Amino acid sequence: MKKLKLSDVKKVEDIINYDIKKEEIMKKIRILAAVVTTALLVSTVGEVPVYAVDYPQEIRETVTGNQNIILTETAAFEGYIHDPMKNPKAAKDIIVDSNAVYGYSPNPESTRLGGYAQYDWSDREFVAEMKQVREEYHESMQELYVMISDMRAAGKETEEIARAVSTRRNELRLEAYKDDPEGLEIVKASNLATYGNENGPTPEYLYEKYGSWETVIEKALSSNPGADACLGLYDKYYDTYMLEDETETGDGTKDETETKDETLPEDIATAKYSIKDAKVVLLKKNFTYNGKINKPAIKTIGGKTLTAGTDYTVKWSNASSRNVGVYTVTITGKDNYTGTTRATYKINPKGTSIKRLKASKRAVTVMWKKQTAKMSKAHITGYQVQFANSKSFTKNKMVSVNGFKKTSKKVTRLKSRKKYFVRIRTYKTIKGEKFCSSWSKIKTIKVS
Repeated sequence: MKKLKLSDVKKVEDIINYDIKKEEIMKKIRILAAVVTTALLVSTVGEVPVYAVDYPQEIRETVTGNQNIILTETAAFEGYIHDPMKNPKAAKDIIVDSNAVYGYSPNPESTRLGGYAQYDWSDREFVAEMKQVREEYHESMQELYVMISDMRAAGKETEEIARAVSTRRNELRLEAYKDDPEGLEIVKASNLATYGNENGPTPEYLYEKYGSWETVIEKALSSNPGADACLGLYDKYYDTYMLEDETETGDGTKDETETKDETLPEDIATAKYSIKDAKVVLLKKNFTYNGKINKPAIKTIGGKTLTAGTDYTVKWSNASSRNVGVYTVTITGKDNYTGTTRATYKINPKGTSIKRLKASKRAVTVMWKKQTAKMSKAHITGYQVQFANSKSFTKNKMVSVNGFKKTSKKVTRLKSRKKYFVRIRTYKTIKGEKFCSSWSKIKTIKVS
């Protein structure tokens, strides 16, 4: 055998160092490209839109110095933290598509999403419009949480709640397509093929499938992971997919690594299970201010469904969590469980709506609904009005209006004889952190 010389070792080290430096250089080039692109957008559009999570933290911080402020849709999508193809439900409805904006497109053979395979999922404007519709649908689901809370408080039976919630969930899904007749027909056809009912699964169908009215309620709050994967929302709503403890891969085999990570560690000395630092999945992580106390139910702890009072106790950072802000849930093990773990959830401000738009030369005056006494400065700091020449708002101008009593804003320096899409949302600033409501319905106007 040939004896290895010191010079040979040096050559190997050089090759390794070269590869490492090459990767670092490519990383900096990607970030620089994003910075330059954003600079061009800012000089043209005026402002960078805020609060989205589709882009890598390193790029967000490089461009803005703040990981909560992000780039526009020009930044490259680098994939999800959670693999949609390991979700059996999603894997049946989508295919990996390198040309698609978010790396996935509907599977033409899917019963649920096959009708959407005809569209171009590499078209950023189309995907952005579909994403907005999908976000509005997710926001509408807030109504179901309020319905469940109110019915439980009124002492309604579980079956009655399940029937009401599952029926209303079907209605909300169809209402999301009120401005998309073609999409509505696709959804109805899919429902008819899957459930034998164009409006969606009936309460009887769901009860027969799951064998429990409580499970019917839980499933009514779940979402379509395949649609979210195609629209860049899979990680955002991952906790709502009601995944089992064992996750299947796209080919039907079990992912043992992921299952193992979800298992609670056992304290051999005491024959008890420790929940210290275990992941807590809340049934809902984001609420909208409604004047009532909002506290999320705990779905799983360390991947296990435990019983409150028997397996753990709960302490809230604020038992009257009704105001806008971030709240902490502290879970402490009991009896067979030891240790403490935590989770957080948010209450965002309630949104508003545009009453009227008035055009003038290269300007538009936006008038919005006056806030009630409940929506005082304690819950709203101001408003953000967004203008764009396309419904997707890919390129837009954002104007902030400070003061919850304000009801109008004149925006100038717009392009003459151009059609503008306009929307508004409220925000509340707490200790430097900005909490935003969902966007209002879009209105259009042509500038003179």
